[in-house]
Amino acid sequence: MSPWQPWSRCSKPFANAALMHTERVKGGLAAAATFLLWGILPIYWKELGGIPPLEVVAHRLMWTSILLVVLLALTGRLGVYRTEFRSTPQVLSHLIRAALLATNWLTYIWAVSHDRILEASLGYFLVPVVNVTLGVIFLKERLSATQVAAVCIAAIGVGFFAVNAGGLPWVPLSLALTFGFYGLLRKKATAGALAGATIETNFLLGFAVAWLVLLEVKGEGTFLNAPASINLLLMGTGIITAIPLILFGYCSKRISLGMIGIFQYLAPTTKFAIGLWVYHEPFTAMQMVGFILIWTALAIYSWSGLRAHRHRPHPILPE
Repeated sequence: MSPWQPWSRCSKPFANAALMHTERVKGGLAAAATFLLWGILPIYWKELGGIPPLEVVAHRLMWTSILLVVLLALTGRLGVYRTEFRSTPQVLSHLIRAALLATNWLTYIWAVSHDRILEASLGYFLVPVVNVTLGVIFLKERLSATQVAAVCIAAIGVGFFAVNAGGLPWVPLSLALTFGFYGLLRKKATAGALAGATIETNFLLGFAVAWLVLLEVKGEGTFLNAPASINLLLMGTGIITAIPLILFGYCSKRISLGMIGIFQYLAPTTKFAIGLWVYHEPFTAMQMVGFILIWTALAIYSWSGLRAHRHRPHPILPE
């Protein structure tokens, strides 16, 4: 036996541990990039603020759908269509998710173009609380006492926004609910984030193209009448949608769900900062109280989740 063999056997665990650590670091960087990119998107949508939101969404659906199909083809994953269209329930689930995705995008882009980025950020801050509530209603999950407290405090926070707005704050609630229901349906999906988004945008591609053609025929479209810079921004909506999805797929295989849950707050926090300090949106005392209550609820929720997370294995998501 070679004198180096025992050392070789002993060094393997250290090499594996170092490799896992490196992969987690890369996953963490990808997660940070993912949610920061989602966070700064209001700046991009502001540049398209002179275009009707529905037209912007139609362009986003069209260019995203085309780009994602190309990416699936290049990676040899077009077979996902065969597996995802095997049954009527699967097709119906994709259709519902496509409708939720389009509604979420439309609400978000409308909010940005109407100087309501702070409300949009609130919607995404509410997503974890909505997810917990939907889990109780539809998945029969049980809440801990701290989670119940978090939901109640968040509800009071939304109440402050309702008083401030003189009615239900429909922008944040629409964003939180559409994203929450989308996530609920994604729990049972077999396709990954990239493949799922491809199929969902494919479902809406026909409607998007038909709407854009109709606008151009009526002389109301942007693409044939706008300068090249605007057209490039419209075409770029596919790229800015695809890049975070690719990064999310990369990070989800390398870090735990608990870590992703922490990183996800980067997106609404960045949106909030942009709305407040870049575009100087009005921020009333009532809104401040509402945000403080919701941030308190999130802190309680995160603390509860981290405590539970420490007592179970940290899984790496399958491909």
